[in-house]
Amino acid sequence: MCRVSVDISRSQHGAAPIRESSSAVGSRDRCGHQRPILRLAVVPHRRLRRNAAHLVYKLSATIPAGGGPYIFALHAIGPRAAFFSGLAETLKGIAVSASTFYTIYSYLQALFDIDVMFAPVFVVTFGFLLLSLNIFGVQASFRMQACSTTLCVLLLLIMFFSAIPHLSYNRWVVEQNWEFTSLDSTIHAIPSAMWFYLGIEGLPLASDETIEPEKNVPLGLFLS
Repeated sequence: MCRVSVDISRSQHGAAPIRESSSAVGSRDRCGHQRPILRLAVVPHRRLRRNAAHLVYKLSATIPAGGGPYIFALHAIGPRAAFFSGLAETLKGIAVSASTFYTIYSYLQALFDIDVMFAPVFVVTFGFLLLSLNIFGVQASFRMQACSTTLCVLLLLIMFFSAIPHLSYNRWVVEQNWEFTSLDSTIHAIPSAMWFYLGIEGLPLASDETIEPEKNVPLGLFLS
């Protein structure tokens, strides 16, 4: 069990509000020359992601207790907010697990042309494997995550460098109808954008089992 190094008297009076800043993206270029806009969009996105990560790891180091976001809500707002935070985390876990199993099957179906009738078998099988991994213990789970993440990063680097000679804005953005045209296109992109923040959300969960989280969680984020 982790030690909780928190001033209880301060937590009872509520924590100070934490402000998070982000840059705003400029207006869309109506002439169709959107390359500068896309370049400018990278900067605020990285700043927003960095600020969110810094916010979470500071909270994780300050309150290294089991519970993750629920503990933050409990100390900052109260038990009612912690209850709804826990409920949201539970629903998120169910939805993410289901989408992960289906995504794994979709990749296998595209690679090996597997019949759709076998989709439930693959979903149940991968669900059983991942559940068994968590039953063995959080240490085994984090080791598996570290290995898979390292492998994915290496594969992404290979893909990025091999794709450099084939970069084409017109081919991969305009012809794919990926340009920003309306609010509807933004709403359709939200599910994909949410995956970028799952890694940040995992920081408080990792701090539950980390040795000296006030030291190792910021160090791990910096190195990553």
